[in-house]
This record gives sequence, structure tokens and C-alpha cells, in this order.
Amino acid sequence: MVRLSEDFFRFSKLVCMHFSSWDSNKEWTVAMPTGEVIKAACLGIGWASVVTDHCNVRVFTIGGLQREVFSIPGPVVSMAAHSDQLMIVYHSGAGVPGDQCLGVTLIHLNKRKTMILDGTRLPVSPRTKLTWLGFSAEGTPMTLDSGGVVRMLNKSFSNVWCQVANLKSHTKGKSDNYWVVGVTENPSHIRCILCKGKAYPATLPQPIVTLLPFELPLCEMSTEKGVLEEQYWKSKLLSGHFGFWKSLGLEFDENEQLAAINTQQEALIKLFALSCRADREFRAEEICDSFMSTEQAMQLAIKYASRMKHMSLANRLNELARKKMEQESEDEEEREEPEEDFRVALEAGHNHSSTEWSSSSGKAEPGKQTSNWGDNEDDDENIEEDDQETVESPLLTVNTKKVDTPARFLLSSGGTKNPFKIASQPSPKKNASKGASVFDSIQKPTLKESVWKGASSLDQKRHQIRKKKNSSQTTLTANMKRQTENTENSEGKQQDAVTK
Repeated sequence: MVRLSEDFFRFSKLVCMHFSSWDSNKEWTVAMPTGEVIKAACLGIGWASVVTDHCNVRVFTIGGLQREVFSIPGPVVSMAAHSDQLMIVYHSGAGVPGDQCLGVTLIHLNKRKTMILDGTRLPVSPRTKLTWLGFSAEGTPMTLDSGGVVRMLNKSFSNVWCQVANLKSHTKGKSDNYWVVGVTENPSHIRCILCKGKAYPATLPQPIVTLLPFELPLCEMSTEKGVLEEQYWKSKLLSGHFGFWKSLGLEFDENEQLAAINTQQEALIKLFALSCRADREFRAEEICDSFMSTEQAMQLAIKYASRMKHMSLANRLNELARKKMEQESEDEEEREEPEEDFRVALEAGHNHSSTEWSSSSGKAEPGKQTSNWGDNEDDDENIEEDDQETVESPLLTVNTKKVDTPARFLLSSGGTKNPFKIASQPSPKKNASKGASVFDSIQKPTLKESVWKGASSLDQKRHQIRKKKNSSQTTLTANMKRQTENTENSEGKQQDAVTK
């Protein structure tokens, strides 16, 4: 609750009752400078703001701390707030005779402090004045003038003001008016109170709230074409707050947004069918090119055009759909940034000197294997299998360190000896274990012998497979011969019986 007090000496004070405060002091006051009087006040979420007769806008926190102080270029007319939005209307100059020249400022008092409208002209009907200023339940700025025209800020179309209703069309007498209480975009209703013979509603008895629909000022509203056009543009205009919520990072129900898009596409399909029935092929193509945004709607339009035997229109729509798909793919490619390889970033500014990573003759760490590009892959696999079999043997559990490094590294490096090679039969040492002596007695076959053995084993397997195939074929032919002989014998017996 905000109370304004002004005495004879032009002394103004802002009094705020903070009922949601958790401490015992719920009231705080701020006195304006001498000679400065508060003309308008509004309350947002977590802040309060006032405008004085010196054209100063003062913003306070809900706890009483002073925030931003800035000026507007003219005397204030009205102000309103919603969440983090602050809207101020002021006189920006002298208008033509009978009209007013009003300016509007719309600011987001969030962390970024963005300016949406910076002193733009506020449209009002000729020879009228501003009677109501506010926001819809979804946060869209709204105005009402004395001529009964309700306007809404279209943020999806360069922040222009659009007429969405004319309340005077719902009154019976010339002196009757509607007082706006609230506006909702989904569902689209204007909640207002009928004032018969006056501009402001009475408090007693309690007034009755009336729901009035949105009506866009389109032409030829009595025709089917005008009704469909009004349905499309109304749905598009009243669904613009979803994009505004998304830009602010607010959560909303995506099903409602999809329902609005489906309503728009349904109206466009009906308009397309109406144009095809009236042989307006250029208008039908214009609807698909300028308004249809989904691939499903385009496919339906192509099918309907071909069914109505408008083949030239169907071909043009098919080409248009192909161009749209190519354009969408190009836009997606432009949005996708190329991913940089981390190795390029690491090698940037590197001296490329020989290190343990770049040198080919470096020592292999225990437990790791490096690739030897000069060896054959089959030989490497055979050697690794032999090493794994020797490690798994229970006789080698005593001396397993001898087979940590593969034999291919020992063969490629010069000056090293092969542990599998037995040059001579040395005398066994006293401390040598039994497993080591058994391991030394095993002779490692050479690479050529292993390759020849593998080739011979493959030939033997192929020979066995061929034998099996030949035996299976012979059995099949024998079975076929037996079947044919049995059938011939049975047929001969039948003929003999017939002749007898």
C-alpha cells in the first residue's frame, strides 16, 4: 500500500507498508526534496517507483533503498508496472488542435536495464485522451482512450501499437463507457465494467464485470475470407508473448504455443482452399510463400492443389517447398560453428622438438604398448597371443617380469637380446626356480615357420570343407535317383493293373 501526502508548502512524502517483511518494522517513509511533489506512483516485483512534478523518476527497493533516478522529457500523464517492466506516459509537446502529443517510455528494470521504448509517440484516437494504461496478465502493455479503442504493443513486429478492440461498439448510449479492469491474452478476454452515463464506475453497489472479446479492425468482416484472416492475425498477435517469455528465460507451457501455431496453420489452409475454389492461384501461392511456416501445411496445400486439378499451382508449390528446405538447411549450417580440434590448440606455438611423445625410439612405459609401423599386424597378433599364453601359465608366476614388454619392441630396438632365444645350454643355477628352467627349455618358432603353419592349417580347413560339400552333393544325387526309380516302379505297376 502506497500513500501520498502533500501539504500547503509543497512537501511530498512516500509512505510504504511492507506487509511481507519478516521483521517488526513494516513501514518506511521517504521525504522528497523541498519543492518536489509526487504526481504518480506504481509498484513492481521487488521495487516501487514515483514520478515528481520536476520530471524526475525515482526507483526504490521494497525495503526502502534508493535505486536509479532519471528524468523524462515532459510532464507525466500516467505510469504502470508489471514484474520488471516500468511504463511511463508523458506530454512530449503540443499536438495539433484537438489532439494530444504523448510520448511513452518502457524500461526493463532487471539486471541488464534494457530500454524497449525510448520516447516514442503513443497513438490515441483523434480528439480523445488517454483514460487507462496498464499491462495484460501475460505482461503486454495496453492502453485505452476515451474513444473506447484498446491498443496493444506488438513486440514481434518492431514494437508497434495495434488496435485489438473497440469498446464503444458494445455500448447502447453515446454517454455509456467501459472501465477496463484487466486483460488476458490466453484466453482472449477484456474484463471491464459498464458505466452508464458516466466515465467511472460506482463502488456501491458492487459492479458487475463483463467479458468482451478481441476484435481486429480488418476489412470485409462479413465475408468468409475476412473471418479467416481475422482468426489468423488474432492468434498470431495474441501468441507473441511466448517469444517475450522465452527471451526472458521464463518457463511456459509449450502445448499452448503449439495449439496457437496449429490454429494459425488451420486458418491458412482454409484460406488456401478458398482461393483455389475461387481460381485465385496467385493468391494461393502467396499464402504458402508468405505465411505457411510448417512442412506439413505445405504438403497439404500441394495435395489439395493437385486434387483440384491446379497442376501449375502444385508444381510451383513443390518448387517453393524445395527452396524453403534448402534455405532452412543453409541456415542450420550457418548456425553450427565448426568444432576446433583440441590437438590444434595444443600444438599452437609448440616448438615441435623431440619429446617422449614425438620420438619414435623412446622407451615404452611399463603396462603401455606403442604402435610399431614396420611390423606386420598378423605377426604382432601372433606374438601377443603367445605372450598372453605364457603369462597365464602357472609355472611362470615366479618370473613374470621377463614378458612385460612385447617381442616386437625388442626386435626393433638395437642392442637388445631376445629372451626366447637359447644360444647355449648354460649350467642351471642353484637359485633358479623350476618355472624359469621349464620356460628356457621351450623353443620359440620363428616368424616364417608360424606363417607357413598358419597357411597350411588354412589349406587343410578348406580341403575338409570341400570334401564335406562333395559328400553332401553325392548323397543328394543318390536320394534323387532313388526317388525317381520308386516313382517309375509305382507308375509301371499302376499301368499293368489298368491293362489287366
